[in-house]
Amino acid sequence: MFKYYVLVSGSLNCLSRHFFTLKRSDVVVVINTLDKEFEERAYNWCTKHDIECYITKSDGTAATGKNSVIDLFLESDNEYMVQVDGDDIITKYGRNLYRTIAQFDNPPDILCLSNQLSLAKYDGEEFDDQVDSTLVKKSYMPSKRLGPCLPHNKDFDFTFIKDHMSLSRTMKESWYVETDDEARKLSAARIEIDLVAQRHGQAKETFNRIVFYSRKGASFTLYDNTLHIGEDTVQYYKLKKLAYDGLIDMKLYDENWGRTYLYMEDTEGVVSMDLNVSKEELKEKKRNHWNWLVPLRDELNKIKDNLPINFQLEYIDEPYYEVNKE
Repeated sequence: MFKYYVLVSGSLNCLSRHFFTLKRSDVVVVINTLDKEFEERAYNWCTKHDIECYITKSDGTAATGKNSVIDLFLESDNEYMVQVDGDDIITKYGRNLYRTIAQFDNPPDILCLSNQLSLAKYDGEEFDDQVDSTLVKKSYMPSKRLGPCLPHNKDFDFTFIKDHMSLSRTMKESWYVETDDEARKLSAARIEIDLVAQRHGQAKETFNRIVFYSRKGASFTLYDNTLHIGEDTVQYYKLKKLAYDGLIDMKLYDENWGRTYLYMEDTEGVVSMDLNVSKEELKEKKRNHWNWLVPLRDELNKIKDNLPINFQLEYIDEPYYEVNKE
C-alpha cells in the first residue's frame, strides 16, 4: 500500500487544505506539536472527517516530528509513502504521480526533488488544470503575485554569497546581527555549509528535499533532533552516502517535468518571517534568524570527510499517467 503522511504542528487551515487535492483514504495525519490546544483541535478535526491520525510526542523540533512519521510508517503495512510537511502542498498532478512511482517495477528507496518551487502565497486554483501527463505544463512558473522562486538553485541561493566581507555586511545591515565578530562567525559558517553543497551535493542545487520512501529507505533514516534547522540537509547527505555505497537506491525527480510538491512560505515556519509584528519584534526575529548556521556547520563537519565528492544522483525515468487510466 501507498500513503501520504502529513506532518502537522500548528495550522488547522494548512491541514484542511491538503484535502482539496488528497483523498482522505490516502492520508495519514501525524500531529506532532507542543501546542496542546492545536493538538486537540487537529485530532478532533481528523476524527470528524474519518481521517487516520496519530498524536506523537514532540520536543518542538522538526526532526522529532519526522522521526515519528518514519516510525509510524514502519509500524504500518504500507510499502511506500510520501512525507509532506503540514504547511506545504501536493498538487493534483503530484497526487497520483507518486502513486504511479510506487507502482514502478523497481521503485527507488528514496526519492528527492530537483528544481523545487517555492510560493509566498497560496492559490488553490493555480494548478487545477494540471491533473495528469496529458495536461501538465513543463517548467511551469505560476503568476508573479504568488511570489514563485526556485530557492535551492545555486544561482539563486548563492546570489549574495560572494565572500565573507559581503555576507558579513549583509547580515549586519539587513539581519541586525549586532557585532562584527558575530557577523563574521555566521558568514564563515554559511560559506562552509555552501562549500559542502558544492563538493557533495548536486551540481546545480544546494538542497534536495526527501519526499518518497520505501520501507528499506525509511529504515536507514533517523533525523537529528539536536538541529533546529538543517536536519533534512544532514539526513540527505547521510542517505546519499548509503546510495554511493550501494546500500539503497536513491534518485531524483525533476519538478520541471511537472510540479508535484509546493514549498509554501505563507505561514510562519522555522525559517519564515512573520511580517505582521512590530518593527522591534521583527528586528529580534531577524537577529536570531541565522542562529542555526553554526550547529549545522558543525554537524556537517563531522560527516563531510566520509562523503563522496561530486557524486551525482540519477533521475528516475519521467513518470507518465493519465487520469482516465488510473
